[in-house]
Amino acid sequence: MSVLAQTLTFSDEAGCAYKFKILSKDNRELALVEAANKGRSDLLIPGTINYKGVDYTLVKVLSESLRKCDRNLRKLSFPSTVREIEGFLFGSGMKLMGGLRGAISGGVSDSPLSSISLESLVIPREMKEMGSGAFYTALSLSGGTMLKAVEL
Repeated sequence: MSVLAQTLTFSDEAGCAYKFKILSKDNRELALVEAANKGRSDLLIPGTINYKGVDYTLVKVLSESLRKCDRNLRKLSFPSTVREIEGFLFGSGMKLMGGLRGAISGGVSDSPLSSISLESLVIPREMKEMGSGAFYTALSLSGGTMLKAVEL
């Protein structure tokens, strides 16, 4: 199997599980295929993974990569290395609460993420592309609250 076809599996010290796909061996770039918070309230997605002594950098987050996160997820942070998030990452019905209350709200859905209510979402300032429907096309900004980029 070519290293480019490989899916790398990784668990962090907190017990969160991740699957990555190597996008470029030469540039040492990864895409996030799947992440699961395993009951934790926070998910801090790593920006660098060491595989066979080589550091690979996360640059892309694939569609539906958070489909295995559970209802306990409250804080989600993407590393500053991420440049692209594909569409429909979170599914429908996701809501931000707390300091971002009302910033994003959606309708009822069969998505497993429809019951997740985030209190904190960190998206890197350096983000270059976010796919259509990344936060689902039915979501809307309301209440005058705007999401702000956070420099990591």
